[in-house]
Amino acid sequence: MTGNTSRRAFMALVCASAALLSACGSGDIVDPFRPTRMLSVGDGFSDLGQNGKRYTVNNGDINIWTEQMATIYGLPLKPSDQGGLSYARGDALVTGAANSIENQVTAMLAANTFAEGDLVAVSGGLRDIVDNAVDPNLTYAQMTANVQAAGRALGAQVNRLVQAGAK
Repeated sequence: MTGNTSRRAFMALVCASAALLSACGSGDIVDPFRPTRMLSVGDGFSDLGQNGKRYTVNNGDINIWTEQMATIYGLPLKPSDQGGLSYARGDALVTGAANSIENQVTAMLAANTFAEGDLVAVSGGLRDIVDNAVDPNLTYAQMTANVQAAGRALGAQVNRLVQAGAK
C-alpha cells in the first residue's frame, strides 16, 4: 500500500510542478519569433499519425498540440513517414527503443539542417514515467532514479539539436 501511495504522491507532485512552471513568465516581447518551418520529435502526445494511426480521437479535428501550434503559425506539419517534419511516435521512450526520441532526433538530423526560422518542438518522458510508476518490482528509489535518468537523456537530445543548429 505504501508503494502505491508514494507513487500517487510522486505523480501529484509532478503534475503540480508542471502547473507551477506553466504559470511562470511575463514581460515584454523584445523580438517576436515568426517561425518559417516547424519540426517535431516526441511521444504519443505529439504523434500526428505515423503508420496511419494517431494517439488521440481520430476524428480529423486538430487535437494534437504540435499540429495546433503549426496551425497557429500557418505552417504545415505532417508525419515524417508521409514526407513531413514530425518524427514523433506513440509510446516512444526517451532512449532504448526502436521508436525512441533519441532515434527520432537521429533521423531528424540525418534528413534536415536547421535554418534561422525553424521551430523545433520536443516532448517526451511520459511513457518513461508511466512504465516506471506501474512496475511493481521497482522500489521508490529505483523508480525515481530511472525517471531522473530519462529526464537527463531527454535533455541530452535537446543538446544534440542545439549543437546541430536548432534554436
